[in-house]
Amino acid sequence: MPAYITWERYEHNVARLAANRARSDAMGAPRAGASLLQGLLVCKRCANRMTVRYDKQGRHVYVCERLKSEYGGEACQRLSGPSMDDFVIGQVLKALEPATLELSLEAAGHIEKEREELDELWQKRLERAA
Repeated sequence: MPAYITWERYEHNVARLAANRARSDAMGAPRAGASLLQGLLVCKRCANRMTVRYDKQGRHVYVCERLKSEYGGEACQRLSGPSMDDFVIGQVLKALEPATLELSLEAAGHIEKEREELDELWQKRLERAA
């Protein structure tokens, strides 16, 4: 295997790094939590990306407080996380046909399996480190 990458691969890597920045103009990297729309919602009032906040029980809410934090103004809006997620899930499922739904469920199963394998890997690393 060569000790370098192609120019196309380099450009792909740079674009991915830019997209994973934790900034309001980038979608950001997915993070742990129950939020379905993390990094995807944009505030209608100020056009900034909304953030997710979790309470002690693990419930989430989508918030936009950019104007408040940067300019001392009022918070733009807060949306109930579970309600918004349920609405989006309903709309997506309505748009999908049964055959497509089966493929989506299969893909979700693969993702869940990958997460379990990753969790097992981390548990083994923790055991070795202890």
